[in-house]
Amino acid sequence: MTATHFGDGNPATPRFQPIVRRSSPQEQVIAWGLIVFGFLGLVIGLAIMRYGLYREVLICAIASALCFLMGYLTLRPRTVFDRSGIHSRTALRSYDIAWPDSRDDFGIARDARSARRIRSAGPSVHVTVRSSAGTVELGGMTTRAITEARAHYLMEDELDRIWAWAVFWGLVPSGSSPGNRAH
Repeated sequence: MTATHFGDGNPATPRFQPIVRRSSPQEQVIAWGLIVFGFLGLVIGLAIMRYGLYREVLICAIASALCFLMGYLTLRPRTVFDRSGIHSRTALRSYDIAWPDSRDDFGIARDARSARRIRSAGPSVHVTVRSSAGTVELGGMTTRAITEARAHYLMEDELDRIWAWAVFWGLVPSGSSPGNRAH
């Protein structure tokens, strides 16, 4: 459970803190690397512009824009669980969703990108939630493992911990289902 303490000296007094889930640390390092390469491409393009090589400047600008875009799209996905609900940003959209009535409203689906395995990269799964807007994929809520079953198990465990946290803080009814573990 995520809880911190007030500075009143009483360690038994928990303070509410939202849960934030985003891209993995490896993905964040890659994204920031792409952004750095984008800046480097701009600097090189400006240096080349002094020599009047405008076609090369255009190539540098396009490459820089692609690096910036890929870095941004990798850093953008994030989901925040707080008192007002679930706030999720995917690569292209943002969603504000009320807390579901049941843990069973959360689903786990195989990530379509994991079908194209690169070397030893295992399959990944992501979280969806049923809401009034339909079924929504939660940004930043992905897990990769050696097998799909293991990734599914890890994500179920994460969802159970988030649901227990929501019950603890009174965000969802305490009598609601704790999940549907198949493992």
